[in-house]
Amino acid sequence: MSSITSRCKWISSISLLVFATFSSPSSAKLEIPTEPVAKAAYDMLDKHCARCHQDGKLENRKRPAKHFGHVLDLEALAVDTAQIIPGNPDGSPLFQQITGEKMPYDLVSNFEIDLMPTADEITALRTWIEKLGDQKQAKCSTRQFVTNDMIISAIADDIQEHNQHLMDGLRYITLSHLYNSCVSDEAMGIYRQAVVKLLNSLSQNSDVLKLTTIDEDKTIIRFRLDDLKWTPETWDLLISAYPYAVAPDVSLFSFITDKTDTELPFVRGDWLAFAASKPPLYENLLGAPRNLYKLAESLGVDIEANINSGNIKRAGFQNSGVSQNNRLIERHTSRQGYFWTSYDFAGNQGFQSLFDFPLGPSGKNGFQHDGGESVYSLPNGFTAYSLTDTSGDPLDKGPTEIVRDPVRRDQAVTNGISCMSCHDQGIRKAVDDIRKHVLVDNKRGFSKKIRDFVELIYPPVDEMNKILEDDQKKFQSAMRLAGLDSNANLNGVEMINALSVRFEQVLGLQEAAAEFGLTSEQFSEALGTAGSEGLRMKNRLEQGLMPRDSFEPKFVEILPRIADDKVLSLASLAPVQLASIGKINFKARPKEASLDFEIELFADKSTYKVGEAATFTVTPHESCFLTLLNIDQNDTATVLFPNSFASNNFLNAGQSVQFPPKDAEFELQLQDVGVERVIAICSTRKQDTVAGIKTRSLSQVFATARNFTTRQTRAILVKAKKRAKLASLAKTPQQKQQILKQAGITARAAIKIKVVR
Repeated sequence: MSSITSRCKWISSISLLVFATFSSPSSAKLEIPTEPVAKAAYDMLDKHCARCHQDGKLENRKRPAKHFGHVLDLEALAVDTAQIIPGNPDGSPLFQQITGEKMPYDLVSNFEIDLMPTADEITALRTWIEKLGDQKQAKCSTRQFVTNDMIISAIADDIQEHNQHLMDGLRYITLSHLYNSCVSDEAMGIYRQAVVKLLNSLSQNSDVLKLTTIDEDKTIIRFRLDDLKWTPETWDLLISAYPYAVAPDVSLFSFITDKTDTELPFVRGDWLAFAASKPPLYENLLGAPRNLYKLAESLGVDIEANINSGNIKRAGFQNSGVSQNNRLIERHTSRQGYFWTSYDFAGNQGFQSLFDFPLGPSGKNGFQHDGGESVYSLPNGFTAYSLTDTSGDPLDKGPTEIVRDPVRRDQAVTNGISCMSCHDQGIRKAVDDIRKHVLVDNKRGFSKKIRDFVELIYPPVDEMNKILEDDQKKFQSAMRLAGLDSNANLNGVEMINALSVRFEQVLGLQEAAAEFGLTSEQFSEALGTAGSEGLRMKNRLEQGLMPRDSFEPKFVEILPRIADDKVLSLASLAPVQLASIGKINFKARPKEASLDFEIELFADKSTYKVGEAATFTVTPHESCFLTLLNIDQNDTATVLFPNSFASNNFLNAGQSVQFPPKDAEFELQLQDVGVERVIAICSTRKQDTVAGIKTRSLSQVFATARNFTTRQTRAILVKAKKRAKLASLAKTPQQKQQILKQAGITARAAIKIKVVR
C-alpha cells in the first residue's frame, strides 16, 4: 500500500504499513503518432492527462491515478473499453470525464479553468475517437479464436499426460476470453503472471507454484491443489462463488470432470483476481486466523512476550505519507520469516503521540493506538495481509469516512487487493524519527529506563534499512522462483490489480461475446433470436457499453437462449455460512466519494428507417432528474426530454424507464438518413435552468456540440401523435461558460443509432 499516493491516505484510525520507496521499471519508449488526427489527440492527452495517467511521465505521484497509466499509448487506449468506445466519443468514459469538466482533476480542484482543455483540443480528441471505428476488431483478426471446444480439448489432453493418481488434483485458470477480445500480447503476459502471483499469495506450501501454460496461445494455466496445499473443499469453496460456472456442450467435459473429481475444474483468471484477492474469499482461501493475536500465534509469534522482552524492531515517524498522524511499524520473527504489524493513530495528542509515549501498546506509559495492518511472509516467501481494529479483531475494509482507496470501485481500502498494490515490491522502507528524538533531541525528557528500552527496540537507520531490504529480497526471490518479474506491471499498475480492474471494466459487444465463447458476429446473431431479453442485450452492446454489474446477472439468463451449454449451480458446495460469498457488490460506493454514478441508455433498435419512431430505455443507478439530448450530424443539439408533452423528469434509482412511455402523447421520430447521437444526462438535484438541465451539464453539451438550437432540428423530431408540436428548448451561447462547482452528482451516457432509407 503506497506511502505516497492519496488513495491510501488514512484520516484516522486504521493503519497500513509504509515501507520502501516505489520504483518501477522505465516505461517502454512511447510511440508518437505521425498521422495528423492521432497526433492532435496525442498532443491533447500529453498536455492535459499524461501527468496523472501515463507511466513514465507522472508528475508529483509514484503511481498512475485510478490504475490508468497508458493514456498516451493510443493503440492500447483504443481497445480499452473502460476509457474509449471506438466511434462513439460521447459514450467514451474518458471523453465524458474531460467534457464534463471532471478532468484534468488537478485543474478542476484548483479552479484553474483557464488552463482546461480548449474547444479545439476537445474536438481533436473527439475526431480521433470517431475515426477509430472498427479498428479494434481488425487488430486481432489474425488471431485464431479460442473456442470452448478448444479449451476443453486442451485440458483433456493435459490431463491424459499425467499419472492416474495425480489427475484428481489438477485445476486450470483460463484467460482465453481475454485473448479472444483482443487484449494485447503485453497485457496477456502480465495477466498470466498475475494469476500465478495470486495463487502463490494464497498458498500454504513451502514450494512456489511456477507459471505453466498448456495451450499454444498460453491462455490456460495449470496447477495442482497440492501445489498450494489446498484441499478439494478449498476448490469447492472457490467455485461455489463462481458466477460463470458453465458446462460447455462438449463431449469431453464429462471426461475432465470425472478425471479431476470436481464439477468444474477451471475458472476464469480475471474473476479469480477480482474475487479471491479480497474478503471474504481471500481469508477463506488463505486459511489463516483473522484475529491479530491468533494469526500471530499460528505463525509462532507471541506479540506481547516479544514486546516485553525487547525481541522486536521498531520504526516510528510523524510523516508517513499515508496518515496525517504519527505511525509505528514493528517487526517480529516468525517461523515462516517475518511478521510486520503497524500501529496507527486517530490523532497526535496525549497517549496517541509516539513522541511522548514511544513504548506500548500496553503498560502504564504505553501509547494508545486505533488499529493496524499486518504483513507477513507465507511459507513460499510470498506475502499475506490482515487488517485489524485496536483490539485485534478483523476488518475487511477501512471505513470510507476514515480512509479511501479511489482506485477501488467502492472507494474502500480493502484487505488483500489494496495491500498487494502497495506492496508490489514486498516490504517497504521507513525512516525512524523516535530514536533520535528520545536519545538525543529530548534526552532529559525521558527516564533512563525508557531511553534504554528505546535504544534496544528502535535500531539505527542503517540497521533497520538492512532488515527491511533483507525482507524485501525474500519476496522478490520467491517471485523469481515462480518465474515472475517483481518489477512487471501493466502501465504502472500492479499485476493482480490490473487483472482485477480488467474484470470490473464495462463490456462492449466483443468483450461480452468472448465471455460467452462466441465471436462478435456469432453472438450478435444469436442474441437476435433469443427473445426480448436477447434483443435488449444486443441493442445495448451494439450501441454502447454494458456495466459488469448489469451483465453478470444476465449471463445465466441469456446463455440457455443462445447455446446448448448448461449453467451449473454450485453454491451448495460451500458451507452454509459461506454460501453468499459470491455476491459481489459492484454498486457499493459512497455517494460522497465521487461526482459520478452510472446510467444505462439504449434504443429499441440499432438501425431505423426514416420516419420510424425510436424508443429509449434509461436506467440510472441513483435517483436523478433526466434530460435526453440529440446531437445530429451537424453537431446541433436538441432537447428530446423533458418536453412540452412530458415535464416530470425524475427517475428512481435502479428503475428502468422507457421514453416515450407506451401511453405518451408524443413519439420520437427519425427524420433523415445518417447517424444520430443520443445523450442522457441525469442530475441528483433539479436545477432552476430550463428543462431541469443544470448549468454544469450544459457545459458538457456545449463541449460536444457546436450549436444548441432554438428550433427543432431535422434529426429526431419530438412529434405529437395527433398533432405536430415542436419541443426544442431555447438556450444561449453564454451558458457555455458557466460552471457550477457546487452542483449535485451527475451521470451521463451516450449511444449512436443509424437511420437508413
